[in-house]
Amino acid sequence: MKTRLLTLLLFIFIANNVNSQTNTSDYVSGLTDPTYLSMNGTDMYVLGSVNLYRIDTTINNPIPTIIYTVPENFYLVNFTINGNLIYIALENYVEATDLFLGGRIESIDLNNLAQPAEFIYSTNEYISSLTNNGSTIYFTAETLVSPPDFEPFISHLDSIDASISDPEPETIISGLSDTSVIRGMLFDNNLVYLSSSDDNDILSIDVSQPNPIANTVVSGSFARGIFKSGNQLYMANGSLITKIDVTNPSAGSTAVAINSTYQDINNGNPFFANFRDVVLVGNMVYATLLNQGKVVKAIDNTLAISEYNSDLDAISFYNNKNTIHVTGLKNNIDVKIFSLTGQNILSEKLSINNNSMDISNLSNGVYLLNIDNKKTFKFVK
Repeated sequence: MKTRLLTLLLFIFIANNVNSQTNTSDYVSGLTDPTYLSMNGTDMYVLGSVNLYRIDTTINNPIPTIIYTVPENFYLVNFTINGNLIYIALENYVEATDLFLGGRIESIDLNNLAQPAEFIYSTNEYISSLTNNGSTIYFTAETLVSPPDFEPFISHLDSIDASISDPEPETIISGLSDTSVIRGMLFDNNLVYLSSSDDNDILSIDVSQPNPIANTVVSGSFARGIFKSGNQLYMANGSLITKIDVTNPSAGSTAVAINSTYQDINNGNPFFANFRDVVLVGNMVYATLLNQGKVVKAIDNTLAISEYNSDLDAISFYNNKNTIHVTGLKNNIDVKIFSLTGQNILSEKLSINNNSMDISNLSNGVYLLNIDNKKTFKFVK
C-alpha cells in the first residue's frame, strides 16, 4: 500500500513524566489499521485502511460493525461527517504493479448503507486529509514535483461544494508545505486546524479571509490526529494524549493520557505505540493504536470541577431530579448526558421553546451534561 498513512517511517516519541499520566485501557479490539475517529450522536466511527467501523458507545463492551468496505485497489485515507453523510477520502493504488492512480472523495449515506458510496470528486493527486463545514469540504492534496516519484511534493489546501455535481476545487493556499504530510484536520468557527506531521506543527487557517495564511498554533508537536473541545485542542501526540488552550498556546500543553502498555517495533527496537487520533466524549478520551488494531480510552483527570461548573456564555442549567432545564439559549444545541465513565446515556437537541430533558429514568448518582461538545457540567440526580 502506497498510502503515506501506513508507509512513512514511524518516529519514536519519548514521553517525559510517564508515571504522572493516566494510562489508557482497552475499549475495542480487532480493528484493521484503525486511524481516524469521529463521533456522530452516540455512535463512534473509526477509519481503517479498508473498512469503516461503527461503534455504539451506549453499551458496555461494544463490538465494532463494518459499515463500508473499499473496492479493490482502493484504500481509506481520511473522513469527516456531515449529518447523515460521511465524506471519505480514498487512495487508488494497485499494489501488484506499484501504481498510484490518484485520490477521490466519496460520500456514504448513514440512512441508506445499502446504497453504494456516491462519487463526489477525483484528482490525480494524493488527498491526505479532509474536514467539512456542512457540505463545504476542505481537503489537502499533494502536487508531485517529479512524477511518478512520490517525493518531493507540495501540499495545498482546497475546498469543494459537495452539494453540487462535478464540483470545481477552489484553492485556498497553494503552497501549504513542501516538507510535510498533512494528517489531522478539523473545522471550527471559520478556522481550519491542520496537523503538519513531519514539520511537527499544528496550523490554523481562517478560511473566511480573502487571502488566508497558515498560522502556527503549536510548534514542536508530534501530533497526528486532533480534536477540539471549547478552547482546548486535543492532540494524539506520539504515545501521549496532550491538550493546549488555543487562546493561550504559550502556556504550553498538558498531558492527559499515555500508552505505556502496547509496543510497536521500529528496526527491531520496541517502543510504546503512537496514538493516531483522539476524540473527547464527556470527560473520556478515546484514541487509536494503528498497529495494535485498538481503540483505547482514558478519563481526562485534568478537567477540574471548576471547568464542569462554568457557564457557556449565558447558558446555565438546573434540575429538579426528574428534569434538566437549560436556560439562556439563543440557538438550537445538542445536549448529551454521560456517566462518569464516559458512557453516553441520553442525547437530545434543545431549543428556546424546548429547553428541557426528562431524566426520570436515570438512577441516582453523579453525571456529566455536555453542551454542543463545547462545555461540560457536573450534576447530581
